[in-house]
Amino acid sequence: MLFLAPLAGWQQGSMGLFGRIADSLPSLTHAYAFALLVIVALWPWRRARLAGALSWLVVACGLECLQAPAFRALLAPADRASGGPFLDFMMNGRFDAVDIAATAAGVLAAYAVSSVLEKQQ
Repeated sequence: MLFLAPLAGWQQGSMGLFGRIADSLPSLTHAYAFALLVIVALWPWRRARLAGALSWLVVACGLECLQAPAFRALLAPADRASGGPFLDFMMNGRFDAVDIAATAAGVLAAYAVSSVLEKQQ
C-alpha cells in the first residue's frame, strides 16, 4: 500500500503523483490520441491536420459542455423518459472548464506533432 500512494493521483481529491493535473490528464491524452487518429484517417487530404484537430476539439468540448448544469436541466425530461447510457453520462458527469483547456492543449499538441511529421516526409 505504501508504494501505491503516489499513484493515487487519479482519484478525485487526492494529491498523488501528478497532483491537481491528474484530474484533467485523461482529457489531454484522450484528445491528443483521438485527434491524431482522425488526422491519420484523413491524411492524404491536404487539410487533414486542421480538419482532424478541429473536429475532435468540437466533439470533445461539446461532450464536456453537455455535462454543464444548464444542459442537465434541459435534458432532465428526456433522461426520465429513456434512461439511456448517453443521458446517464450527461446527467452524472461533472463539467470542468480545466478539462476543456486540457482538451484544447491535447488537440494543439496533436496538430503540432502532425505538422512536424508532415515536414519530415
